[in-house]
Amino acid sequence: MADAVVHRTIDPIALRRAFGTFVTGVTVITTRDCDGNPRGMT
Repeated sequence: MADAVVHRTIDPIALRRAFGTFVTGVTVITTRDCDGNPRGMT
């Protein structure tokens, strides 16, 4: 049985509006563990 493939056109303005609702930017957190080793995450 073959699955049907559906190709949809994405409205670029609607996509931009949708992505514009999300917070942007990068947060970096750094610290040291109990042994003094550096740790970090983004």
